[in-house]
Amino acid sequence: MIKVVFPDQAIFEEYIPYLDALKPLERNAEIIAYSEAPCEKEERYERLKDADVIIFGVHKFDNEFLKRLEKLKMLQFMGVGYATFADPEFCEKSGILFMGVDNYGSNAVAEYALAQMLSLARNVVAADRYMRDGKWVYTNLEGIEISDSTVGILGAGNIGCLVAKKLRALGARVIVNDVFESEELKNEVGVEYAPIEEVFSKSDIISVHVKYLPATKNLVSEKLIKLMKKEALFINTSRSEIVDMEALTDALRSGSIKGAAIDVFDDEPLTDFSICRLPNVQTSPHIGYFSGKAKGNCLKKCVDQVVEKLPLLNIPFH
Repeated sequence: MIKVVFPDQAIFEEYIPYLDALKPLERNAEIIAYSEAPCEKEERYERLKDADVIIFGVHKFDNEFLKRLEKLKMLQFMGVGYATFADPEFCEKSGILFMGVDNYGSNAVAEYALAQMLSLARNVVAADRYMRDGKWVYTNLEGIEISDSTVGILGAGNIGCLVAKKLRALGARVIVNDVFESEELKNEVGVEYAPIEEVFSKSDIISVHVKYLPATKNLVSEKLIKLMKKEALFINTSRSEIVDMEALTDALRSGSIKGAAIDVFDDEPLTDFSICRLPNVQTSPHIGYFSGKAKGNCLKKCVDQVVEKLPLLNIPFH
């Protein structure tokens, strides 16, 4: 019997409505799940040293740690951007199949990006902070309307495409930068494609939906951030590594852009919360995907993918 470990997802407590997804594994696997609370490296090793398959969502795995997991055959990330959590090249060389899952919660992330956009555009969080402090004031609360705005979308894959459609339904002008141009988005939805510099210089709001790859690291550079309008808003529900976070933080502190909504960070769980305390920033703990429907879809896709790949890894499974 193989051993499958969820080291940071308490699936038997937090995924109760979706546990039928485990049935294809339960027949021939011992399944162990731990709380998502971080633990010390040695404790993690003790939890994982006998695992044939690890299905995870939070912890990062460095190469030295992976070397110690001698039984490990498959590392399955519960999400899309798996390359930020372990080194794919090292895993390939070590005979560890390392995979993520696509399109399990695209609409959830798209809706969350739109929610952040609307909230930031109308200063909802700032207004709430005033009221909690017992202040009935209008200082810096004048907002903008989406229907009167140009919104730039960086990356128009599954999520970016949905964001574009939702924005067009609200009446926004949408300009997109992507390596591929969708005829549907251009001709049926009415978006415009433009060079990345134009997206940053002309947009009132910019929303990032690029998949993280080595080639997209720091794609949103200091140079691009400096092209943004002084009143522009920046939304990132994709991956932190795509953005030069130091340059973005400097722009927010200096007021060279108006504000940002950030759901993703270089180090998660976050330990340095200084950016969260800036008055022109909205933050959240990487919850763009976090809806019940998306959780269920993600678990099922992960399990199905593991079951599909096990025979290719010479792991007995029936």
